Amino acid sequence: MDRTAAAAPVIRLFFEAGRQTEGTWSVDENGRFCSFWPPSYRASYYLRWVVEKNAVVGLRFSDLKSGTCFDGRFQ
Repeated sequence: MDRTAAAAPVIRLFFEAGRQTEGTWSVDENGRFCSFWPPSYRASYYLRWVVEKNAVVGLRFSDLKSGTCFDGRFQ
């Protein structure tokens, strides 16, 4: 993977606690996953696959600043 150029941002809808939000996701020049949720929330994460019984079932997000982790599961 060429990490010299960052990927173009992708705008996605996301549901959190039943509320729809819209954010921008991208990969920075160091290969880290980044998000921006207007008006001012920005974060960078390490991503890891969540695997159960030899099947990928989601992604684990580890916040680079706080170390907080959360799992996103595929539906």
